[in-house]
Parts: sequence; structure tokens; C-alpha cells
Amino acid sequence: MKVRLFLLLNFLIVFPFMSLSYGNDEKILIAIRDLAANQIEPNSALTLTERMRIEFQNKNNFTCMGRIQMQKILVENGYSDSIWTSEDPAIAIGKILAVQYFLDGTISKIGELYSLHLRIFDIEQGSQFFTVDKDCSCPIESFYSNTLKEVVENAAKSIIESRYANLNVSSTPPGAQILLNNSKKGVTPCSINKIYPGTFELKIEMDTYETVQKTIELKRGATEELQFTLSHTQHYNDSLRRTDSLNAVKTALQNAQKQKRIKRFKIVSRVALSTLAAAMAGGGYYLDTQIKDVMTEKQQLYNSYIASNNIAEINRYRTEYYAKHEDGQTLVKQRNLLYVGAGLTGVCFGVTFFFK
Repeated sequence: MKVRLFLLLNFLIVFPFMSLSYGNDEKILIAIRDLAANQIEPNSALTLTERMRIEFQNKNNFTCMGRIQMQKILVENGYSDSIWTSEDPAIAIGKILAVQYFLDGTISKIGELYSLHLRIFDIEQGSQFFTVDKDCSCPIESFYSNTLKEVVENAAKSIIESRYANLNVSSTPPGAQILLNNSKKGVTPCSINKIYPGTFELKIEMDTYETVQKTIELKRGATEELQFTLSHTQHYNDSLRRTDSLNAVKTALQNAQKQKRIKRFKIVSRVALSTLAAAMAGGGYYLDTQIKDVMTEKQQLYNSYIASNNIAEINRYRTEYYAKHEDGQTLVKQRNLLYVGAGLTGVCFGVTFFFK
């Protein structure tokens, strides 16, 4: 009966603080044991401790249990006032107080140097989280106003970061959509920070690639590194094969058309070249007969020139002879050009048979 009454009473005392913390994921419930004083006035140590509580309480993410509330819960659980200066296990005290983090430490003075050694315990994990050591060669007023604020700022930042998990996701190829519990988080490669720990369904999606689905567990203060190699879907591979087949058919048709055009060009070019060669050869043969006629006429003029005794006729025969000679030379040049052209055209005609 006494045990039940004790548990009920403890629950009613702690419940308001638990509701502040667990009712809002951003609220973190902490408790700070009075700093142990070393070469410093105990009251000054109490004042510094209370300033730390105020600094934490002023932060949106924290709820700091007050000294009176802490003392009440501990006394009801069998602890005496000596808890403030004793070395009782911090983890055990934090569990009794039902807080998430428990802080204790020592404030010392050596000459003009103030030194703070602060320990932070993660009650949920059951271990010491980290320590903070801060020295300041300054008046105690400055330590109170500035140094403690800096210490609390750094401690609060570390506590908040320790409550989250981080996830780094990459893929080959990159650019895949990341979904965490069906919520889009970006594309690979991507770093997703400040995730509340837990179990999640991770999906990696990318057009034409198989969707990768995996259940992952993200732990507090840990960074999960995941790398995926994506594979094309069967439908995409089939479409590639179909595309390859169509491309092969298309290429074959294009090659056939090309060969057909080449064959047509060869036939037309051969007919044209053979016709042109024959025409040139015929033209050369015709000029050759003309040359023979001119040679005959030249010979007749020459004979008349030799037989004539009249000066006027001699001059006329000689003039006509030279004119016929020039005509013959012109015809010879034209004939030779036609024969050469016919020969070259014939060569081009023959070359067409060496090309496919």
C-alpha cells in the first residue's frame, strides 16, 4: 500500500515536468545539481548554478527543473540535503527525477582564474554524455553574466544535436528521389539532418529504375550512411531491346535505300559517261574526215600553185593554201581534244565498276 501511495505521489509531482517535455518533442527536461565549490564561496556556487538553470529555462527547447522541486522529489525518495554536495550516482538521481539529462560539476578558483568543470549525463541512454571545461581570468560578475551563458549555449547545442539522427543517402546514378515514410526529402546525394530516432521506411525512386525500399533504424546521435546502385526496370530493358530492333530495321532500310540510290547513280552515270564518250569519239572521227578533206584541198591548191605561171594566180593559190593549212591545224586541235575527252570519259566509265 505504501509503495503504491509513494509511486502515485511521485507521479503527481513529476507529471507536470514530464508533460512539458514529452508533450512537445522540442522540450527537453533537464536537472542541474548545485555546483560543488572549490576555493570559492558556496553561496557564489549556488548563484552560478541558479544562473545556469535560468539560462536553460529561457531556451525554447528546454525545461529545467527547479532546485526546490528537485529537493522535494529526492527527499521523498530517501535522499537527504547532502545530495547537493555528495557524490551520489548522477544516473540514479536523474532517473529518480525522471529527467532526460542531468548536469553536475565543480566551480573552482585559483588566483584570479575561475574554472568550471561540467558533466552532462544522458539519463535515457544511462551514460555520461560529455563534459564541458571553461576557464576565465575575469571578475566573477563577468563569469556570471557572460561565461555561463556561453557554456549553456554550447551544452544546449550539443544536447539538442545528440537527440537527433542523421542520414546520408547516395545512389548510382545520382538524382534519385528520396522518400522517408512517404515524405519527400530531396534527391541523391543528400544529407538529411535532425531526424528523430526511430524506424523508417526508406524509398529510392527514379524514372526507368526499380524502386528501392528498405526499412532502416536511425539511432540517436548516429549518422547512417547508405549507398544504392539502381537497376533499370524490366519494362525499360524490354523497351531498349525493342528500340534496338527498330533501329536495326531502320538502319537496314536506310542502307538498302542508300545502296539503291548508289546503284541508280551508277547506272545513270555509266549511261551518261558512255554516251558522252561515244559522242566525243564520233565527233573526233567526223573531224578526222574533215581534216582529210582539207588535206586533199591543200594538195590540190599546192599542185595548182606549182603549175601556174600567172603571178596573180600564184599569190591567190598561196593565200588559199595557207588558209586551208590554218583550217587544218584548227581541226586537228579540235579532233585531238575530242579524242582525249573521249578517253578520259572512258576511264571514268571504267572506274565506276570498282565502287560498290
